[in-house]
Amino acid sequence: MTERVTKRGIRDFILICILAMLVGTFVPVGVSAATTYSRTLNSCIVKAKKGRIVLAYNPSQTGVPVYARTSPKSQQYGVLGFGDAVVVNTKKLKMNKKYAWLPVYMDNLKDAKGKKATAYVRMGQLKLLSLNAKKYSSNRIIDKAIKTGMKYLGTPFILGGLSMTDGIDCSGFVGKCFQMAGRNLASWYHTITLEGVSRQIFWHNTNTPLTKEELNKMKVGDLLFYLDKDTSGAIGHVGIYIGKGMMLNASGHYGYVYPTGGVCIKRVQYGQRYMVLCKRIIGF
Repeated sequence: MTERVTKRGIRDFILICILAMLVGTFVPVGVSAATTYSRTLNSCIVKAKKGRIVLAYNPSQTGVPVYARTSPKSQQYGVLGFGDAVVVNTKKLKMNKKYAWLPVYMDNLKDAKGKKATAYVRMGQLKLLSLNAKKYSSNRIIDKAIKTGMKYLGTPFILGGLSMTDGIDCSGFVGKCFQMAGRNLASWYHTITLEGVSRQIFWHNTNTPLTKEELNKMKVGDLLFYLDKDTSGAIGHVGIYIGKGMMLNASGHYGYVYPTGGVCIKRVQYGQRYMVLCKRIIGF
């Protein structure tokens, strides 16, 4: 009886191993059977053809690794934290094809041809949305300021920096975007001077998500201010609202380089930071 049970156990074990090997052949390289998730991205392709930019952002507190290739064994470029966003490389997508990995631009890196490098994140970990890149705003200056800022995604954060290519800080970035769009906001750039050239739309309590009513009050081009120490201290950070709960900024709070820092795109609420003040530039 014992011998029969042993032989049956060995036979069952061998069958399980064979089945596991067969299942593994249908799983994309670098993705485990438990985490495989794929979908078509037809809507992203259609939107891109209409002049929209497709963004992918992390909606959770769990970090999302960004890899050089479609494998977790490849070089890791960084980890997207809560609210961090990247631009989807829709040129890598084809209609009706299912993808387990999402191609995104690494704006601070170049490929062998000298163009923006492409990196990859696993599908299912990020949420997608799109913005009208042809016209972010009906206001000519605001539209040009945002388009200008988007050209410099990937520039590193340097406190006190004023170079759109070599390094810049948050207030310098906001000031330069509008200056290059034809509106000089101040003689020198600091969160204090930017507060001085804008009018308050609303003050938001710290540590709480924005309400739907507050989001509806916000307009593309508004300046968004944050406290220096997340939930305490003086105003210490500023970004430009670009719509759909997203902002363009030069960030140095959670890192100095793209995609978590430097000139990058984030949700209005990101990491442990809550926007506390929404202001509109006087005259807009």
